[in-house]
Amino acid sequence: MKPFQSRTFQSIIILGFVLLVCCVVPAQVPNPQPQSPAPTIQPSATPPVQAVKLNVLVTDEADRFVGTLRQEDFRIEEDGAAQTITQFARERSPVSYAIVVDNSGSLRDLMGYIVRTAGSLVQANQPGDETMIVRFVSSDNISVMQDFTANQAALMKGLGAMYVEGGQTAVIDAVYISAARVAEHRAGESGRRRALVLLTDGEDRSSYYKLTELQTLLRQTGVQVFAIGWLQNLDEQEGFIRKSTRGQATKLLDSLTQETGGRVFYPKNLQALIAAVAEISNYLRTQYIIGYQTTNASRDGKFRKVRVKLNESTSGAKHRVHARSGYFAPDAKGGVKTQSKEKSPRLRTQ
Repeated sequence: MKPFQSRTFQSIIILGFVLLVCCVVPAQVPNPQPQSPAPTIQPSATPPVQAVKLNVLVTDEADRFVGTLRQEDFRIEEDGAAQTITQFARERSPVSYAIVVDNSGSLRDLMGYIVRTAGSLVQANQPGDETMIVRFVSSDNISVMQDFTANQAALMKGLGAMYVEGGQTAVIDAVYISAARVAEHRAGESGRRRALVLLTDGEDRSSYYKLTELQTLLRQTGVQVFAIGWLQNLDEQEGFIRKSTRGQATKLLDSLTQETGGRVFYPKNLQALIAAVAEISNYLRTQYIIGYQTTNASRDGKFRKVRVKLNESTSGAKHRVHARSGYFAPDAKGGVKTQSKEKSPRLRTQ
């Protein structure tokens, strides 16, 4: 065979081999298997809408409790947005409350009346009620005379052991740590009211906590504050740049009770004192319970202002609504931010 023919023949053979490979190789590549669909990412469960429950008092122009109102007589706004009432009742509920008594020297002449006043509250307790007795003077002198109990004899003994002594009165501190203790007692138990009854002249001379910090705590816990203030011995003379002692005391007691939907009384005689005790005893146990599901689902931990109003059909009767000013929404973790401080005042056990 000639060289030229030999090279031609070899070229033909190589070309045939290449064509064979091109036809065979693709057949040897396995067909891709159909891929399973990508897993669907399920959206996280929507957190439940915050349920808000309010204890509401309504009084007439004579400061008496109005107990004849219906659900349709009320309306609620949260941060200005109308809310739909989903729960409404007026019922007697057991209450856990603290009686916090000022034992400072400025009340020396009135201590007998004050102890009898506190005793009247204890004697009006109903089955299921529990009371704690606290005496206070200064920030480092706040004591539990009797922890929560339904035993009236033990409560009266705690009241009877009170005594007056000197010191820089710390009203704000006494309310702060007593309210925190009330909130902790039976925490999570529904159907129980939590309150604090403050008996004082309202003069705060040296507290560790600030009023704004106390207001924040009361908003967080929902503890309702009632107060009886004896202001007769406080100076009414105003200074050039500050309110009188009596004016400051009034401002403090008004602030604490209005913030929580409670009431304050300033009796000027024994008859007014007896009436105040009877009203507080009734308020502690009988209020309107009004609830709603907030339209604001944000879990931002912010304070939300709440206003409870009466519709026109009842507002013309000069009724006044008493309810807490608002609440803190849960944060992203589902809790409510609380504050704590080192070296803060503590309740002592007597």
